[in-house]
Amino acid sequence: MFQPEAGGTKVTLEVEYTVPIPVLGKLADFVVLDGNPATDTMALRQVRMVVKEGTIVYQEGM
Repeated sequence: MFQPEAGGTKVTLEVEYTVPIPVLGKLADFVVLDGNPATDTMALRQVRMVVKEGTIVYQEGM
């Protein structure tokens, strides 16, 4: 996890997450989130829409 690198320390972290939505485990063309999961991991809990094979299979409020 910790490695010396260029006068500092490199930290490697692995995160596992399960998506809590009705389409869990299904493949999707794309997922629309309310936020940026690269900067806010809680955005993964705010799924707004899932599209599979060109059809909306989950949309918030459906």
